[in-house]
Amino acid sequence: MSTSQTVRSQCSDRTSDLWADALKLLSVEDRSIIGVQNPNKAAVLQKLLAVTTEKKELCLKKRWKYRGKNGDVVLRDQLEKVTAWLVKFKDTGNAIAQYDPSHVALPWAGVLFLLQITINDSQIFGEMIDGVELVAHTLARYTILEQLYLTQGQPSAMHDQVTDNFVKLYVSILRYLAKAKTYFAKPTLRRILKSSVQPPEAAVHVHLDLIRKKARGVDASLEVLKSQCLEATHGKTSQLLQLLSDLERPILRSATQISQIHDHLKINERAQIIRWLSTVPVSLHHKTVGKTFLPGSCDWFLRLPAFVDFEKSSVSTVLWLHGIPGSGKTFLTHRVIKHLLQGNNRNLTTAPVAYFYCARNPAERQRSSPDEIMRSLLRQLGCSSPDKPVKAPVVSLFTERLNEAEMDASDPIPPTAAECVPIILKLLEKDPATIVIDAIDECDPAQTHELLSALELILQESANLVKIFVSSRDAGDISDAFSGGPNIYLRAEHNADDLERFIHQSLEDALHTRRLLRGSISETLKSEIICTLREGAGGMFRWVTLQIANLCDGQRVKIEEDVRREVGRLPKTLATSYDVLYQRISNLAPGSRDVAEHVIKWLLCAQTLLDADTLTSIIQLTVGSGSISISHILDICSYLVVLDDRNNVRFAHLSVREWFEGLSTYSPEECHSAV
Repeated sequence: MSTSQTVRSQCSDRTSDLWADALKLLSVEDRSIIGVQNPNKAAVLQKLLAVTTEKKELCLKKRWKYRGKNGDVVLRDQLEKVTAWLVKFKDTGNAIAQYDPSHVALPWAGVLFLLQITINDSQIFGEMIDGVELVAHTLARYTILEQLYLTQGQPSAMHDQVTDNFVKLYVSILRYLAKAKTYFAKPTLRRILKSSVQPPEAAVHVHLDLIRKKARGVDASLEVLKSQCLEATHGKTSQLLQLLSDLERPILRSATQISQIHDHLKINERAQIIRWLSTVPVSLHHKTVGKTFLPGSCDWFLRLPAFVDFEKSSVSTVLWLHGIPGSGKTFLTHRVIKHLLQGNNRNLTTAPVAYFYCARNPAERQRSSPDEIMRSLLRQLGCSSPDKPVKAPVVSLFTERLNEAEMDASDPIPPTAAECVPIILKLLEKDPATIVIDAIDECDPAQTHELLSALELILQESANLVKIFVSSRDAGDISDAFSGGPNIYLRAEHNADDLERFIHQSLEDALHTRRLLRGSISETLKSEIICTLREGAGGMFRWVTLQIANLCDGQRVKIEEDVRREVGRLPKTLATSYDVLYQRISNLAPGSRDVAEHVIKWLLCAQTLLDADTLTSIIQLTVGSGSISISHILDICSYLVVLDDRNNVRFAHLSVREWFEGLSTYSPEECHSAV
């Protein structure tokens, strides 16, 4: 046997049954409660999976929640986590065939005992499940850590200290299980009488806190060993590290398998229901945002503690992302949606995700209507595509409306926002779900309260876990609705790396397309531009876009010295920057100025999207400008108007529309009289 194998064997011998060592340190009373028999690990784990599934179904049927410190905890979701941690523990055993300490099944047997206790009070049951979930996660996590760090490396005083800390952690787990077994196994009346003298927090929860404390002690001492034990990464280590990484991620919450749903509908019938509910192309909107999304951007957001807590929590909640205009909220929301959909793609039984990108644009009224928003969410939760079954509550609603319509020889009336709520709640009786709404402040201000009320009802009444992620500016009614809960305010330091990447990419694009000094500038000037934009952006991507557009004005910027004078000259706010750009439009010759004003007025009041050909035809007719191309129109409008990837002409940003709406020249009366 080689020296390294001898060392590993020595380490393994010393750590092969830390649970047996922990058992010896228990009091005689606790040992008698735990029992010293060695249960069969495979049998215990198999039985535990079955019992956990039974309890999940029971909690779902009874709609059980309990009052935790952060809100009402959905017990079905807590048990979903127990299942996930149990599976990870089994995976660890599969990765390390030789890992089978004789007493390792004891704590799992204790967990099984607790789950088999009949408790009819949701609050008491919830208190117990809270402990069971912590124990299950700790068992899974520290089994992996024990194998990673205590079966490798040279024996040392530090190694012995870490081993002692593991034993102390295992003692705290066994002690909790003994106390919990004693407390929760009591008949209900005796438990209530005892709780009036000594509440569960004192009798049991103190031992949960001790588990957390001992776990932190293990983590702290492991930091020293990490560099020693993982110098040589081998197959087993890589597999364990992956298991550990998976364990720290939020669980993929399960939903009813599509194969178990039968609607007996033909594809054309399903398509009719989908069209009846919503024709808003949300997936197209998602792809459109993604086309200008820089790879690697916004990943930091998924690691923020507030977002991690949002994903991991078993409490139905809203997470509100808010910030100033032009700071990249839509890109962050896009990253969140992409992250959630990736989880669904990896597992077909994952809980559904429904999303919506709001937009305030008269040409796309569907995107600001609470009715349309809620119908779209209902469609995504109830019937994702014509080749997949439609869930029963949606079919029932459609059938009811269809029968009503046939009596009047009319089309079936789609549900309002308020009418969507009970149907969504019926869907949530079976499955958890996540809802994401971007730019909720762009919802019709006169109707925003309808959307907020619908979301609040879903949150309060859902039998299952529901997570709602929304983004917006700091609008009054929206701030009032969400400021009291979990929220993330987007600060400049948050997106500094993304903004840096955006500045570099935008500048490279301007050079590659020869818009900036015909594509040729010195490295010194490039560095000056980047530095100035970085310092002046204040977290606003839109401001960077305006600055680079200003530098690309070939009519005024001809040489590098012009660039040096212009870079950063636009004001620090979007509104005052628009003042400067609009002044340039005002200084144009009368013909060009008329073109710009008519384009702006048409975009402000158009009730449908205007593609490039339609708009150029309109301008030729109304202004009498003869032949004019879309490129001429975009140039005249000084980057305040853009052509999107679907060949539709739009304002470059909502803040542009809002700025024009504030000018008397572009009042609704002026615009409608002009068009």
